[in-house]
Amino acid sequence: MKEEVKQKIIILISIFIGLGVLCILLSIYKSNNNSSPLYQFDNDNKFFSIQSTINTAINDETKNYTVTKILCKNYNETDYCFIKGYLLEFPELSDIIYDNTVSYLLILKGNTYSLEQIKQNDIEEYAKNYSDYKPLESTNILDFINYSESNKLSSYISNFINLTIFDQEKAYELLSNNEKKKIGNLSNFESSISNYQTLSSNITSFTKKDNTYTIIDSNNNTFKIIEESTMNYKIEL
Repeated sequence: MKEEVKQKIIILISIFIGLGVLCILLSIYKSNNNSSPLYQFDNDNKFFSIQSTINTAINDETKNYTVTKILCKNYNETDYCFIKGYLLEFPELSDIIYDNTVSYLLILKGNTYSLEQIKQNDIEEYAKNYSDYKPLESTNILDFINYSESNKLSSYISNFINLTIFDQEKAYELLSNNEKKKIGNLSNFESSISNYQTLSSNITSFTKKDNTYTIIDSNNNTFKIIEESTMNYKIEL
């Protein structure tokens, strides 16, 4: 066999080997990154069960954590939940402390979970880039909360009232477009904040049409909550 032919055969074999190795590497990469697209958690009972579980883990009667958003990825039948919210601390001899820098990663398979506190201001960016999929080794069982619609709406109102006190910019973001048009900008909202702080989470009655709740509270206020998904809602007076 001529030397030139031998060289061509060697080159072809090298190419085939290289392609084989590349296919194997791509297969491994795909296997390690076979997670679902990021999605917003939308299950009332599990949402508030997760919130209850976090507060159980905190185990401090002077502190209460409110979950405002849960983003999830699913990998190997396991949910990776990226949780944003805020912590209220009620010291005995000083003012209430508001902390919106506390986030969590909860890994959930069935009702078994592990929980880890993370310091992430941009939870969505962190969730998008997350790829550290470790096997769930915990035997902790999620608290189960069976939330009624009335309980859920009370939570929505309480969250809004808290934010009118501690984070007015975020409270303003919870207003419907119609409400924002009515009152104008954030500065106008801040100057008329007392009108919104008369709302009560003690609900006398409510009706629902499509995704809009019309609520009458114990202070005789009538207002609306327009819900897109769990804890994703707008307020309209």
